[in-house]
Amino acid sequence: MESPFLFGHEAAGIVVQIGEGVKNFKVGDRVVAHNSAPCNKCYYCKQGQHSMCENIMFNFGAFAEY
Repeated sequence: MESPFLFGHEAAGIVVQIGEGVKNFKVGDRVVAHNSAPCNKCYYCKQGQHSMCENIMFNFGAFAEY
């Protein structure tokens, strides 16, 4: 990812709006997001070592109002 991007990677907040078909969340729910997402397909993921994932995706830019 190229700079600049917003600071932060540990996101938490309150649901203020939901989309059509959303069933597991409601307005006012307190939520938190993972700071990364492993692929669950590579060698390391299959060994349960998700932090070593060869294709891990990171959540950059969590320091924002929405």
